Amino acid sequence: MMKTIKYLLFILFCCYTTLSYSQVESALNDNILSPDSIAKVVKSMRDKLDQAKQKVKDNPKDERAWLEYSGVLQILKSVSLMQSMKPSVKYPAPDSDIQKEMDEMLEGMKQNIPNTATYAITRNSNIKPGEQRMSFDEIIEKWPDAVLHYPTYVAVSLRDEKRLKEICKRWYESGEFPPQQLNFAYNELASAEKNAIIFMGGCFDLYGVRVLQSVKDQFADKKIIMYPFLTNSFSIDKVTEELGIPKYRKAENDTISYASPGDFMKSYSRELKGVIEHFAKYSNRPIYFTITMDEMAKNALKDNLHSEGLLMKYSSKPYDNLAVMRRNFENVYLMDYLRESFYPQTLAVSAFDPKVNDGLNLYYIPALKALLQFYKESEDHNHYDKLYSILRTVIDDAKSCTKEVREQYLKSINS
Repeated sequence: MMKTIKYLLFILFCCYTTLSYSQVESALNDNILSPDSIAKVVKSMRDKLDQAKQKVKDNPKDERAWLEYSGVLQILKSVSLMQSMKPSVKYPAPDSDIQKEMDEMLEGMKQNIPNTATYAITRNSNIKPGEQRMSFDEIIEKWPDAVLHYPTYVAVSLRDEKRLKEICKRWYESGEFPPQQLNFAYNELASAEKNAIIFMGGCFDLYGVRVLQSVKDQFADKKIIMYPFLTNSFSIDKVTEELGIPKYRKAENDTISYASPGDFMKSYSRELKGVIEHFAKYSNRPIYFTITMDEMAKNALKDNLHSEGLLMKYSSKPYDNLAVMRRNFENVYLMDYLRESFYPQTLAVSAFDPKVNDGLNLYYIPALKALLQFYKESEDHNHYDKLYSILRTVIDDAKSCTKEVREQYLKSINS
């Protein structure tokens, strides 16, 4: 369990850097988690923390403001925990100043929004010894319509298919699920071969995938596996049993080191690679990873990952993946929603900030950049113009991103 918790701290860090900065040539898209890259994230989050605190001060009854404040603080706390990982430290602890601010924030929540899922969930993640925790079962039962927390409800229900389906259905029928995420998820799933296994890291595309499968009854043949869960034998055994393949047993000396972020990444990469090779060998099913996977996992498997657009196929043998990417763009993907949307980008109580949709749509740039270059070199002007127009629209519409980030993406498709 400790391995899973520690790895999820890295996932949280990687998801933040991916959604907040350009994936194209950003120094923060760093698969070795250097001290400089961590420092840049901390600085950026400190700035966001000040903005979030001001929103709470301006409207202390606004749950969304508190949620944003607690989210930024949680990331800072997680990075602090990550930095404290050492062989001599059995239980890493966050920076004392961060913990102090967390305590003050919880007291503010208790005074201003006491009887809410926002307070209950935030308190649970910062529970102190001897305090009574409200279980997620109780929280979901008490606040079943807390749309702001449906992402959390989904996350804690991933191993409870019945409850997961109920939550996804309620979320979809509320009218508050962003249609842009359903479009993105459709393009991911539609491009995979029949009976595919798709490994996901827990980025925002997960929710659209789950809604399509649970509510719309689409792509039932696709098996979705969260690879961050594959860090302990119990989780691995459960998945191998579901797939009907032999159990995975790692080498006795193959253990994960927590001496430093760099050591962790090296040892975890080795273990992840072994697990995926086992699935590939025995499942006899096509295996994919989403383009939203974190850089650490991507780096571990890069020799066998072949981009087909929004999905990367895992294969030890090279093949004409560009031809598959071309087929996906020309015949499979539904792309009109990127040109023009007839749905509101900001919903009344949506769990997602508009920048989440911007972040997802921007993945089309690295996903299809190679295809754009192919069209250019082969002088296929019709398809080049069409794809360039779509990607340019995605960049121009990413209003929540800084001008610098948009210019970086634009430079990528113009090179």
